[in-house]
Amino acid sequence: MARIFFTKDVVKPSIFTTLGLVFLLLTAIALLLAGPILGTVQQSSAYPETIYGWRLKTILIVQLLLFAGSSLTFIGILHGRISQRVRIGWRGLTAALIAAAMAFPLWQLHQLRTSSPEVHDISTNLTDPPSFQVLAERSYDVSSLSLVRGGRLDPSYATMHRQAFPTLAPLKFSVGALEVRAAATRAAKMLDWHIDHTSNSGTYTEAHYTDPWLQLRSNIVVRVRSDAAGGGSVLDIRAVSVLGISDYGVNIRLIRRFLSEIRRQLN
Repeated sequence: MARIFFTKDVVKPSIFTTLGLVFLLLTAIALLLAGPILGTVQQSSAYPETIYGWRLKTILIVQLLLFAGSSLTFIGILHGRISQRVRIGWRGLTAALIAAAMAFPLWQLHQLRTSSPEVHDISTNLTDPPSFQVLAERSYDVSSLSLVRGGRLDPSYATMHRQAFPTLAPLKFSVGALEVRAAATRAAKMLDWHIDHTSNSGTYTEAHYTDPWLQLRSNIVVRVRSDAAGGGSVLDIRAVSVLGISDYGVNIRLIRRFLSEIRRQLN
């Protein structure tokens, strides 16, 4: 430990730890750029698809910078341990801490990307999904199948949706539609959704949610109708990402949290 902190006038720090720290500081800046900074620009941009593409490319740069910075830091720490001519210094310790801090969100993002199906339009009702009354339905460029992947125009959409979410179904309640609609509004507010519209009849409630780090917006519509067959009422919910093929698991988390909250209120 003395060589790390108390011999700076005698032994210079390893150049590898210095380079590692520089690379990892660039990694942190690029990660912030790919996440909330460009994400905020994307929300107000006239070309959100272009900004989103830049963000995905920036994440690849972040991964390369993290690998380079971590490798240099490891070499620098090893160099400082085995050589009497250099020391690890505060740069090496700081770089190691930054590398660990950067690795965790990138690992989480990788897990979300690899574990989430290529579906961005999720609903409890595939055959009769709720439609948006005020918020715009997502539009697609149909010139190529790759441009409609993950949405309702994708020929494999229904199969992928059922395989990914086999238990997702309309939610039935024994209480009347008015009570369920009131509970749905309370649940949306508790989950910090921004409510954009409630139809005059109360059948439809539309809202949106923006993930704070990914800065991906989801449009959400909740439909509550009386159940003519069995009495009571039936609730359906649909969440659609406005950009991207995969939603990184955002929409299914929104739906499950909403259903859990409304069950808690009505059961």
